[in-house]
Amino acid sequence: REHHEFYNMAALRVAWRFAFRSPQPKAFRHAHTQALHTQSLPNTVTSRVLGRTHTCNRTSTQFFCTTTFLHANNPTLITSITKRHRRKRPRGLGSMPAIKLEELPRINLNMLQNVPGATHLSKRVGRGRGSKKGKTAGRGHKGTGQHGNLPFWFQGGQTPIWRLLPKRGKANPHAVRYIPLNLDVLQDFIERGKISADHPMNLHDLWKAGVVTGSYKQIGRDHWGVKLLSRGSDKFNIKVDIEVQQASKAAIAAIERAGGTIRCKYYNKLGLKALLWPEKFVRIPRIPMPRPRLLRWYANPEHRGVLPVIEEEEEA
Repeated sequence: REHHEFYNMAALRVAWRFAFRSPQPKAFRHAHTQALHTQSLPNTVTSRVLGRTHTCNRTSTQFFCTTTFLHANNPTLITSITKRHRRKRPRGLGSMPAIKLEELPRINLNMLQNVPGATHLSKRVGRGRGSKKGKTAGRGHKGTGQHGNLPFWFQGGQTPIWRLLPKRGKANPHAVRYIPLNLDVLQDFIERGKISADHPMNLHDLWKAGVVTGSYKQIGRDHWGVKLLSRGSDKFNIKVDIEVQQASKAAIAAIERAGGTIRCKYYNKLGLKALLWPEKFVRIPRIPMPRPRLLRWYANPEHRGVLPVIEEEEEA
C-alpha cells in the first residue's frame, strides 16, 4: 500500500511536470486558453497529444483546464490534473459581438457611443471609510503632498537630473533648413484643382493653395524656403513652371522631362517674408547675395540656380 501511494505521488509529480512545463502541451493549453476567451467558440475544447487528453471547460467567470494521462505500463491507471484559470474581462472592440453592417439601419449622430472600457467614472474621495478613500482621501497625513501640488520634475528636494548633468553641444547657427515638397504631393494638388499649372507658381502660390503649410512667421523664421524632392518622379507628367529655393537633381530631371521649367531662386529671411506677404511691406526689400557656401550651389548651372540682382542705389 505504501509502495502504491508512493507510485501514485511520483506519477502525479511526473504528470504535473509534463503537463504544465513541457513545450508541446503548454502550447496547446495556451491555444485553448486564448480560444476560450473568445465568444465564438464552444464552451469545451479537447485535444489529444501523445496519449494525453487536454480539455478546457469555460464558465461565466472562469474556466478549468484538465489534463488526463494514460500510463503505458498500467493502462488502468489514469492520472488527471485540473488547473483553474480566471477569465479575462473583455475590453475594447473585442468585447463587442460580431455585427453585419448590411443589416444595420442608417447611422446617425444619436447612435454613436463609446467603446466598452474606454470611459470610467471618477473616484469620489472623502466619502467615508467604506470607500477606502475617506478621511485623508488617499493623500496621507499632512505635508506638501496633502496640502499642495508639486511640479512633475520635483525629486524630493535633491538636485534634479536636468540640473545635475552638464550641457553638451549647441545649435548650429549656420544651419539652413528647407520645407520638403515631393512631386507626388504637388501632382495631387494640381489634379484636385487646388492649384493651377497654367501659370507660373512660386512659394507664395504654394502657400496660399495649402501645398506648403505653416504660419507666415514660422516659415520666415525657421526655414529658408521650399526644397523640391523626387518622390513620385516616375509618375509625374504635368507641365509646370515652378520656382522654389532648392531642388534635387532627380526632381529637376522629372520636371524637365514632363516639359516644364524650374528655377531655384535664393531668398534671405526678410525677402522670404516679403514674398509670402508683400502687403505687410511698404517697400519690397532688396535681397543680398548668399553666403559663400550657398553661393557655390546657386552658381552651378546644373542646379538651375537664380541669384539676386544687385541694383545700384539711386542717387538722392
